[in-house]
Order: sequence, then structure tokens, then C-alpha cells
Amino acid sequence: MKERLEAAHEMIERFGPDTLSQIDQRIAELEELGEMDAVRFWRDVQATVAVILQAGESRSIQ
Repeated sequence: MKERLEAAHEMIERFGPDTLSQIDQRIAELEELGEMDAVRFWRDVQATVAVILQAGESRSIQ
């Protein structure tokens, strides 16, 4: 879980608003390579990023 959260924060720092599309691209590449364990990890990271970004949006609205 810690690795997933760290990866999510690093991706957001690096890619900002393009983070989810970058993760989509990474997942597609890993699927082509048949790296299903890595795909599962990045799908978890993707879900974590979505929650973090959504929480950030709700804070900026308030």
C-alpha cells in the first residue's frame, strides 16, 4: 500500500494534470508485454491518483 501511495504522489508531481493519461499509457504498454502483476499495481496506483486528484478538486471548490 505504501508503494502505491508513493508512486501516486510521484506521478502527480511529475505529470500534474496529465497523470491519469500517463498511467493509462503505462498500463497499455505493460499489458502488451504481458506483465499482469505490474498492470495490477498500476491500476491500483491509478485508483489512488484519482482519489487524490478528486480530493484536491473538492478542496479547491470550498
